[in-house]
Amino acid sequence: MPARGASEAQAAELGSAAAADDVIRYSLVDTCRRHEVPYELARDKQRLQQSFLDHGKLDAFSTKQVEYASLDATAAARLYVPQPNLAAVCGSLDHLIQIEMPWTVVNARIMWNGVWIDPQMRMVVRDAGDRLLPRVQQQIAEFGIENEQSHQQLTDFFEQQGLLHAFMKRGRPCFDKDQLKGFKHLHPVVPLIYEARRINSLRSDMILTPAFDGVDGRVHPDHKQLAADSGRNSCRHPNLLGLDRTMRPLVVPDPGHGFGEVDLSQIDIGISAAVYGDARLITMFDTGDVYSAMAQLFYAERVDSPGDVRVRAGTIPPATTTMRDQFQPSRVLE
Repeated sequence: MPARGASEAQAAELGSAAAADDVIRYSLVDTCRRHEVPYELARDKQRLQQSFLDHGKLDAFSTKQVEYASLDATAAARLYVPQPNLAAVCGSLDHLIQIEMPWTVVNARIMWNGVWIDPQMRMVVRDAGDRLLPRVQQQIAEFGIENEQSHQQLTDFFEQQGLLHAFMKRGRPCFDKDQLKGFKHLHPVVPLIYEARRINSLRSDMILTPAFDGVDGRVHPDHKQLAADSGRNSCRHPNLLGLDRTMRPLVVPDPGHGFGEVDLSQIDIGISAAVYGDARLITMFDTGDVYSAMAQLFYAERVDSPGDVRVRAGTIPPATTTMRDQFQPSRVLE
């Protein structure tokens, strides 16, 4: 839909810029497009942004740069009315004011502070991965799979074993880590392939490279608020929130500080069940594992007993890792 007050050409430019900026779904240009707020410099925004980054400390600002800065401020002001109105209609305005807006300050502080990554532990993990991967690959080769990264070789192997049906996803064979993890029990080679994939993933993790270390020696990941479909924060460069448990010892606290872990055991589901008075969901929550209980309901016809629901369902996530499961990378990868 063309932006109100903008020409067709401007609307086309706005849509093109929003599409190019799709990774940042809540950019100013994209937000203006959704709320039909005109933004005349959409096509030039990236270039103008870069001009500020390259701008010399003593250089005068160009007329175009001043116009761009003014336009950003004007667009933000124009969004002030439609955004709260839409939030109020959707019933989320109070949540945004009470929860999300204060969290932006906390989020910014988290990014600013960053974390310290132990450089020696980095080397331990890299060296351990380089040492272990060839051994795992040799064990896989003994089953006749020369390249565990080859989709065709894995397809042929499991078809010969009569197990290919277990790895079908949306009508096609799938051998990603999540799929392999759910079927480790089917054949001795499956956990080996899973381990090889896991080691490769660890070795390529951005946290193992000093490229993201700041001038202060700390890593400052990009924490993106409300980026996940579930409403949670997401994190990248590197993804500290999604660190494999093997990598967690790389992050070390400042002197005089420590790390604590708090797991409220699916409390968000319990609160939702209580607020909405969902008696069946409350009963599931009271079992101690609401997701497993829910899976038993959904997969009732395919599950023989409650104990095998996670294995038979395949897509049900594993139980949450506890503090007892934490370990050193060197011990895991040896």
